[in-house]
Amino acid sequence: MNSVPWGAIGAIGGTLVAIIAVILGAQRYNEDKRSRIYKRLDEYKEGVKKEMKRDYSRKDICILKHDQVDKRLEKIEAQTALLPDIAAQLKILVTNGSGG
Repeated sequence: MNSVPWGAIGAIGGTLVAIIAVILGAQRYNEDKRSRIYKRLDEYKEGVKKEMKRDYSRKDICILKHDQVDKRLEKIEAQTALLPDIAAQLKILVTNGSGG
C-alpha cells in the first residue's frame, strides 16, 4: 500500500485554510463597505425627510389657502369693476391667466 506523504497533506490543508481565510477576509471587507454605503444612504434619507418637512405643507392647507385667496381676489374684482384697467388685471389673476 502506498501512503500519502504528510507534506502533501499539510500543503493541501494549508492551501485550503489560506483560501478560506482570504474568502472570509474579503467578505468582512465588503460587509464593512456595504455597511458604510447603507449608513450614508440612511443619513441622506433623514436629511431629505427633514428638508421636505420644512419646505412642504399639507395639501388640504394649500387648497384652503388658495380658495381664500381666490375669494379675496373676486371681492377685489367686484369692488374695482368701475376701474377697467385694474379690473382687467384682477380678472387675469382670478382666472390664473387662463383667459376664461
